[in-house]
Amino acid sequence: MSNVPGSLKGIIKTGTFHQGALPNLRILKLRDRDLDEASLVPIAEYCRQRIWSLDLGQNKLTDSCVRKLLYLCFGVDDLTAQKGHHEVEGGLATVQDVPGVDIPPMWRGWFSYIVESSFSTTFTHPDRYLADSPVYDEGNQRQSRLTGNEPLRSDRVEDVKIALAGGPGQPVPDWHDVREADICKPPLSLTHVYLSGNQGFTMEGVESIFRFSRGHIQHFDCASPAIATNGQVPFALTGILGRSHLFRPVHASNLRSLRIHHSLVTHIPTLNDPSKNALMALKYAETVLHERAEMAYPQAFVPDLNPRLQSLTLTCLPRVSTGPLIDKLIRFLVSAADQEEAVRMQHSALPVSRRGPAMLRGLRHIRLEFEPCPPEDENVNGTFENLDAKALLNSSTDGFSFFGEASSAKTAAAKAEVQPKEGNGKSTGSGGNGSHRAGKNLEVPGSGGDIAAASPAPQDLLCTSKDAEDAVKAGQPDRLPHYPLPGALDADSEYVRERLSLGNQDSVNETTVQVSVWVGTGKRGPNRTMNRYMANLSRESLRTHIRPATPDQVEAGVPVGACIYNAAWDAILWLIDEDENGNGGDGERGTIPLSTSIAATQDRARQAPKQPSPRRQEHHGQGMRDVVDAIRQFRAETRTGYPQKGMAPTSPFDQQAGESQRQRRLQQQRQPAPRHWTGTLEVLLAS
Repeated sequence: MSNVPGSLKGIIKTGTFHQGALPNLRILKLRDRDLDEASLVPIAEYCRQRIWSLDLGQNKLTDSCVRKLLYLCFGVDDLTAQKGHHEVEGGLATVQDVPGVDIPPMWRGWFSYIVESSFSTTFTHPDRYLADSPVYDEGNQRQSRLTGNEPLRSDRVEDVKIALAGGPGQPVPDWHDVREADICKPPLSLTHVYLSGNQGFTMEGVESIFRFSRGHIQHFDCASPAIATNGQVPFALTGILGRSHLFRPVHASNLRSLRIHHSLVTHIPTLNDPSKNALMALKYAETVLHERAEMAYPQAFVPDLNPRLQSLTLTCLPRVSTGPLIDKLIRFLVSAADQEEAVRMQHSALPVSRRGPAMLRGLRHIRLEFEPCPPEDENVNGTFENLDAKALLNSSTDGFSFFGEASSAKTAAAKAEVQPKEGNGKSTGSGGNGSHRAGKNLEVPGSGGDIAAASPAPQDLLCTSKDAEDAVKAGQPDRLPHYPLPGALDADSEYVRERLSLGNQDSVNETTVQVSVWVGTGKRGPNRTMNRYMANLSRESLRTHIRPATPDQVEAGVPVGACIYNAAWDAILWLIDEDENGNGGDGERGTIPLSTSIAATQDRARQAPKQPSPRRQEHHGQGMRDVVDAIRQFRAETRTGYPQKGMAPTSPFDQQAGESQRQRRLQQQRQPAPRHWTGTLEVLLAS
């Protein structure tokens, strides 16, 4: 029922999705049908323990559809709670901040965090490639996770036809036999989910669906999840950053096929701003945004993170790159080859026996989906090749105020009165102390109540003289002026208390839980990531999306099992900190959006003398290279074992930027290229 003009309201009113209708329906595709949360209600109720493949792409769904509706479609058995895998994969524990208060079952996934073993943090357990032993349940009362080496059940029309009509040359099977086929049996859970093309669906929604699915998802498709900025910047970001742990077996026990934005592997989000030069946006994403993503989210996805995953599709790949994107993709192919070799070696070490342990296949299919080539720009030649994106952050803030009124007399006076002492923390904002009470009601992500309020006035984000006096009186002159935050357990505590109202699956009553949220010491230190997280907490609108710390955040310095304000953490990517704006700490925090650098670059380009438009091949010579050509060359190198003659080296060994091309080629020829990955690499080029 996809791609048909008109909405589904009429069909819904006639009772097509009534529980008694279409009893044998198992695969439902509803792409591009103007579906929103209201029209999805009867469909979600209908799909419960009936549909195993649901395509909701290209609609108007938002994150809230997961908590309100889609959780109904997943099996009741929690596959992530099954024991016996902790040493290999780690395990899940649930935050229980207040004794005696139980978190509702549907919310336990959201409040769970990973407890690592000595092997799970590095994905090096010697048994990581062994499939699960089959679980025999005589009464068939409880669903167990798959062993991990089964082929993915296909929902393609061609494969369904074969199952219903028999294979080539085979007789048509009896209908009673067909009903016993795997694709026709009533499922215990929704397993195939398609959500690409819903512009209101963010990476928080992706996290919600994996935390609420209880490990039942086998195939997931969300090509371009948005990175929520709550409308605080005049551009859009898409990608999936800091969520690689969601695709580990500890969260996604049955996941075997994934289609997702390439930033899961590359740590390079997509910057969407139609008013800006496409090549400049690519350059900025590969430099500044990439560096921040690496800082805030140290763990990128690698094949060994989930050896049960068999197919991975990376979407929205730009066709040209200055280098970081190519390097990341090549490293990923190298890691896939390393996994393949490790699986082969372990398989050869096992005894040959019918009763020997089964092996996982590992990653066998990689698909790269590229965007169209960026249009040629007449200002690229001579200006883009010299673009220093980081240096643009040091430009003056005059004329680029985020609020448009940052130069008010009151603001200037406040800045003049307060001068941080040497060695003290820098001013980042007041955050409105006293305007909140501990135990305020908060909506969790997906509920629709986590949309940020209007941004505070500029003067509210500055350290005023009264703030400084209060800090000195409290004996903490080096603390950020917005500390202690509202709800702090005490003046020196690193935690604040928050009350969360959770919906209950079985009743209309809400369950209220209290959690302690880690906010740090409030003092700047050598950890840049922690400094930015604490600085971002000056904005009340970013003190949302409370959940336990992820492995990325733990590696960056957050205590294990502590809850944090994830909106403030994600803002590290797109919110400029005061130590980056070139004002020595006296500038207003957060007043320069990322697009300022792009705008400054465009101004520079407009002022530069006009030059002839270069050909596409020359763009690569100006610092931009064709990603497809680089991948093709790398594959040729690994297949033969040595770099190809007459081609610029692109393998990971090419790290001698100061040498001539001839010297680099000679150095590479002395050592073989990495192993060749023998899986299926598919490249899809957009027209």
